[in-house]
Amino acid sequence: MSSNYIIVGSNSLVCVSGSWVPAAAPVCVAACTTAPSQLTNGNAPTYSTTEIVSGRYAANTIATYTCQTGFGFNNDQITTSTIQCSSTGTWNPTTAPQCVSVCGTPLCRNGQSCVGSACLCDVNGGTFCEWKPLGGGRYYRVLSTPVTSFTDAVAAC
Repeated sequence: MSSNYIIVGSNSLVCVSGSWVPAAAPVCVAACTTAPSQLTNGNAPTYSTTEIVSGRYAANTIATYTCQTGFGFNNDQITTSTIQCSSTGTWNPTTAPQCVSVCGTPLCRNGQSCVGSACLCDVNGGTFCEWKPLGGGRYYRVLSTPVTSFTDAVAAC
């Protein structure tokens, strides 16, 4: 058998009282022969199927990636992304997504500081304006005194 395929189902059948057990014959399916990449600042991927044999992944297996807290895909709050093992035995897309800080360039500008998933700038001697990402390139701002309590949505940096 080619190494680009795996057997799905039992690899042996037994004749019991005139019937084959199990009733269904195994099937050979295309497989991805390498594991998907691990992510920097991300968690190990989870898989949509248990058809993983000796480090090979059956076609149509979906690897779901998640980012660690404070990180997202494409500098956004999106924290889940998937790739799929194709019927040709390759992962699609061919490269794993990248987890990047959701607070960083280009979010924090002009002397702002990155704190968690927000950008802060000192508005008036200890009163801070926080910019938080909403996704899709949109952000909202809130005023904070002290920095840990965001209550007023009228300030502008």
